[in-house]
Amino acid sequence: MHGIDKLIEGYKTKLDLLIDKKNRLDLAIVTAYDEEKKFGLQQQVDGLEGEIKTLQDRIRELEQQKPATPATTPRPNTPQVPQNKDQLLALISDGQLKEALGYLSTLLPARERNDLVLLQSRFNGLERNLNSGIMLQADAGVERARITAATLAMCDRVEESAFAALPIPKTSTTIVDPPKAETSNGKKIFFSYSQYDRPYLDQLLRHMSGLRRQEKIAPWTDKDILPGEEWDDAIKNKLATADIILLLISSDFLATDYIWKVEIATAMERHERKEARVIPVFIRTCDWSGMPFSKLNGLPSKAKPVSSYADRDEAWVEVVKGIERVL
Repeated sequence: MHGIDKLIEGYKTKLDLLIDKKNRLDLAIVTAYDEEKKFGLQQQVDGLEGEIKTLQDRIRELEQQKPATPATTPRPNTPQVPQNKDQLLALISDGQLKEALGYLSTLLPARERNDLVLLQSRFNGLERNLNSGIMLQADAGVERARITAATLAMCDRVEESAFAALPIPKTSTTIVDPPKAETSNGKKIFFSYSQYDRPYLDQLLRHMSGLRRQEKIAPWTDKDILPGEEWDDAIKNKLATADIILLLISSDFLATDYIWKVEIATAMERHERKEARVIPVFIRTCDWSGMPFSKLNGLPSKAKPVSSYADRDEAWVEVVKGIERVL
């Protein structure tokens, strides 16, 4: 490993620790009832945000200094549909964990699927964090090993008779996708956000739960990508069909290449064609002047960032009420 790689790895390790600490503080703020305690916790979060931003900028600078490496072509992967438990275990041992989790959604009895949903969410988070460069390879290996162990434990709950529900493999290598969950009624909402702003996304989703329960909205985030799905295709498909696209604006949002090249570009194209309503949601202070979405009216009012409110619940209520007006 080159010296610059070691330096980046060290910074990312520290960044992981800071983000984890900030996420725990964000959760403590949400659950705290005492306003004085909330204020103290918020001050700690604001301090951590500054440290996180400094580290992120330093990592980006170092990444730009690294010499370019030739792209590698991924090895094609054509898993077989398992017809018994031994073949399912073989699928896992071959490293095809995504496919195995997908088949388990059909094989497990309904009463056992809650644990599977949580495991699928962990796996989706692992892949997204790796793709965005948030998680170190060593940490990802540990997390993948844990998910694999939990998946193997779930295989013990599968009855051999359940494999009859899976398609019988033919001579072709076509894989039948596992059944997807039913979609909710209501306006389809796509959330475009930076992984560093995940706590803000979670807070917004909680505040929107009333609209979801009334079936006024059908929210979608990258956390809803199923195991075995191509995450890039899933995101582009949901972007192309959403009724409302929420842009969670922050410096990290603007600094993310994928968001800039794919999500913002597609959102504004659909806005210009009057196919979707695009709403900027300002969550952290940043310079967004001159951005493609700067001509759009956003939330909260007067583009005041959510993070600057003494009471964040007040900010989120204003955001949700604004969204409800356009449903």
